[in-house]
Amino acid sequence: MYSKWRSWSGKKKTLGIVNLTEEDILLSHKLSALTTLHALSWKDLAQSEYKAICFDHANRSKDIIYLSADSSWKELAYTTFSPDGNVYLSTNLASARTWELDLTRAHRPETWRGKCAWEGLELSNTATGMPPFRFYRFKVNRTHHRLVILPYRNLASFLSDIPSSMPLSNLVLPGTHDTLAFYGYPVSQCQSPTTPFAVQLQSGVRVFDLRFSIIDGALIAYHGASPQFTPYLTVLRILTDFLRSDAGRSETVICSIKQEDGAQGRFQLFSHLVRAGIHSPEVRDIWFLENRVPTLGEVRGKAILLSRFGDDGEGWDNGTEGMGIHPYTWPNSEKDGFSWVLKDTVVRTQDWYAIPTFLSIPEKFDRAVRLLEPPSNQLVDRELPGPPTVLGGLSRISTTSSESSSAPDPKYGPSPEKPAHELPHNLSITFFSAATFPLALPQTVALGFGWPQWNLGVEGVNARFGRWLLEKMAGDNVFPMNSGQPRAGQTDSEKRLSGWTLLDFYEWPLLEAGIVPLLVELNFIGRKWATGGGRIS
Repeated sequence: MYSKWRSWSGKKKTLGIVNLTEEDILLSHKLSALTTLHALSWKDLAQSEYKAICFDHANRSKDIIYLSADSSWKELAYTTFSPDGNVYLSTNLASARTWELDLTRAHRPETWRGKCAWEGLELSNTATGMPPFRFYRFKVNRTHHRLVILPYRNLASFLSDIPSSMPLSNLVLPGTHDTLAFYGYPVSQCQSPTTPFAVQLQSGVRVFDLRFSIIDGALIAYHGASPQFTPYLTVLRILTDFLRSDAGRSETVICSIKQEDGAQGRFQLFSHLVRAGIHSPEVRDIWFLENRVPTLGEVRGKAILLSRFGDDGEGWDNGTEGMGIHPYTWPNSEKDGFSWVLKDTVVRTQDWYAIPTFLSIPEKFDRAVRLLEPPSNQLVDRELPGPPTVLGGLSRISTTSSESSSAPDPKYGPSPEKPAHELPHNLSITFFSAATFPLALPQTVALGFGWPQWNLGVEGVNARFGRWLLEKMAGDNVFPMNSGQPRAGQTDSEKRLSGWTLLDFYEWPLLEAGIVPLLVELNFIGRKWATGGGRIS
């Protein structure tokens, strides 16, 4: 079992450890070592002599490792630590609480299917309670692995720890593509029935792709021609209940709403039904309907509408300016992605879904993940589409650049006096989903198939994404977000990963040890929080 972690050619495998928490941690491969240390009642452990003697590289026995919270992204590799054994850890000598971590024990190992070179780990013994950590392990090379220790955050309310002044464009927000597509396997299903809308809210998902069709005068969730049965009004009720709960009051969610039966017309009726639900007295107070990217403080306890319908804005207060974030362009499956300007924000979008076959999964992933990195001037200073003209209720997007327009509307395009790359904010919206019948079905793209580590299958997007995130957090070439304070003239957002990410089967391989906790943690790593909570120093 787990033979993939054992040695080849007699070489002993080693384990590096990266502490990305705010806690000082003691680790040992011998339980007796930590037990003895607790019995000695050492005080001021982090100080001078004892630390220097017992916890640095001069310690030849290396029975105990001291991981300071101050050395978060510095790996400590000890040859006495093996990826196939147990690790014992403690955070507080006074409490004498020690936890045992089995390095071969993945969370629900059957869900990993041997498809990726990383996994979440669970404790072997929780008799002393759960520690405030999450554990991941990934393979650096054939003989060296890395254990990453992350803080355990409550995913249902993780935004409560982020300052209210933070623009939403600067955050990494987990999302789901076709949020309500639980049925129609293998063609239409994009999420597991075990993760309904309420579960997604509780598990840290904050961007939702909601698609409806008009059935007997009401909106019902659909994916293409496949009914998904959830009524629009039920979604509003679940959303309202969450945002008014103790956990949800600190949160915000983005709800992209799209008409799935557009081929049948009835665009104004669809827009009317959406507006009627949002403006009902029971839920109106939870909606943010301004056409801009707000700060977190403006929308705590609220839902932000992203309207992919109603191009003429008829029936809405202030027209398209009262329909929430309202994209004026959304090309169908544009391989190279596209950009549009929303007030003072350049929105970069990647939604290439019609990949030819599963052989295009690597390219699909590369294009999607690229948008999470800070844009260069070259990426955003290209020609942007001009404002749409409305013909017969359908938007016809102009292909002329904003610079060629004699007087562009500022709500649609950049000001002639300010090129796009000089706008103060960038927002990335990137879809990691794709589907083409029959050789690139949603589950195939997301989860892959076979045994790719032995070149007998294809690694899915989700496995690639998890490994990419761990390498950005604790790999050999750590992303500049972990390098401390910004350089002179550089803002925090110019050096950090950020974006709204939408995935199929987001819970794979497991909610508590999968991709969502990694995405959430990207909002905290490398940021210095001042006393008082929720503020960046």
